[in-house]
Amino acid sequence: MGKTVAPAKKEKLTDSEKKKLKQANKAKANPEKSAAKKEKNIAKVERRGAADVREKEHNEAMKILKAKQVAEQEKKEKEQKLEREKRKQETKERIEREAKDKKEAQELKLKDQSSETEKQSDDCATET
Repeated sequence: MGKTVAPAKKEKLTDSEKKKLKQANKAKANPEKSAAKKEKNIAKVERRGAADVREKEHNEAMKILKAKQVAEQEKKEKEQKLEREKRKQETKERIEREAKDKKEAQELKLKDQSSETEKQSDDCATET
C-alpha cells in the first residue's frame, strides 16, 4: 500500500480580509461606482469632522456659560454676605442705642426721685 500525502492546508482569510478583497474586486469591475462611493465616504468624513468642530464649539460655549454662572453666583453670595453683615451691625448699633436710652431714662428717673425727696425734706424742714 502506498502512502497518501495529505493536501497542504490553504491559509484561511479572516472576515475583514475577505471583505477587503471583495471590495477591491468590485472596484476593478466598476471603477465609476467605486469613485462615486469614495467621494460619498469622503463627504461623510468631512461632515463628521464638521460635527466634531460644532460639538467642540458647543462644549466651549457651555464651559464659558458655566464659568459666568459660577462667577455670578459667587458675586451674589458675596453681596448677600455683605448685606447680612450690614444688618447685623445695624442691629448691634440699635441695641446699643436702646440700652443707652434706657440707662439715661433710669438716671433721669432717679434724678427726679432724688430731687422730689429733697423737695419733701425741705418742706418738712420749713414746717418745723
